[in-house]
Amino acid sequence: MDRGGVRVRAGRAVGSPAPGSVALADGTVQRARLVVDAGARAQPLDPGAPRRVPTEQTAYGVTVDADVAAPVVADGEALFMDWRPDHGEPGWPTFLYAIPLGGGRVLLEETSLARRPGLPLPVLRRRLHARLRRHGVVVPGDAPVEKVSFPLDRPRHRAPHVLGFGAAAPLVHPATGFSLASALALAPAVARAAECDDPLAAARATVWPPAARVVHRVRGVGLEALLRMPAEEVPGFFEVFFGLPERHRRAYLSGRDDLRGTLVTMTALFGSADGRLRRRLVGPALLPRLRDNGEEREAAPIG
Repeated sequence: MDRGGVRVRAGRAVGSPAPGSVALADGTVQRARLVVDAGARAQPLDPGAPRRVPTEQTAYGVTVDADVAAPVVADGEALFMDWRPDHGEPGWPTFLYAIPLGGGRVLLEETSLARRPGLPLPVLRRRLHARLRRHGVVVPGDAPVEKVSFPLDRPRHRAPHVLGFGAAAPLVHPATGFSLASALALAPAVARAAECDDPLAAARATVWPPAARVVHRVRGVGLEALLRMPAEEVPGFFEVFFGLPERHRRAYLSGRDDLRGTLVTMTALFGSADGRLRRRLVGPALLPRLRDNGEEREAAPIG
């Protein structure tokens, strides 16, 4: 099928047996100058990726009319990361988003920012409805539902003949889950790389320049710090972070290859923290990767 001069072939990719080739489930092999794995968390063309317990961001949300959501958020306003334990449950910290969608509709979403493994969606659903009931919000039975679950720490795509892109790269920010803006910004440069003499090398250099690799690693240390942090200290950590100047917050949240900005931000965060938080931030850089958060964290008090 041709679409705007581009030939589209539908099929399930199962491997890349040689440079510039893609094997499909039906047994055929397609050829291309550059093979790109944009298969998200599955990374289907990188079968050698380690299968370890992932850190996941999970969320459960409902979309309601603005007047229904009014006890939580005023019409036209948004609520960002409400960490109050209004759901009444101990254990892993979660927060509420309340985001206007336009047309008099609001998304109310209970979110677990990061956990290894992800906090189950039934837990988030239960907490969301308990939180909303406490504020007098009655969710209609036919309210549209949003379910979110994706990994934050998939290893970098290392298949020998393939470029990982998007969430498969992974371009997912280990601390926020953001990836779409990075993918959109990099896509034109990756397309130009496909015209080079060595398209795969040029595309990899575009997606993962040295500074981006270091920043990704540093952000991973930040993720480990969050995973090891006692539940009752998580909201205070974010109070300190969002108290930093905007340039610092932007550098850490958006600048995937801004190594200097990332390090300056982390230095500023360390300087603004008290002694306990400083220990929480430094410790994970010296410790092995946490295997999983497990039930012992689920029982920790929010306090």
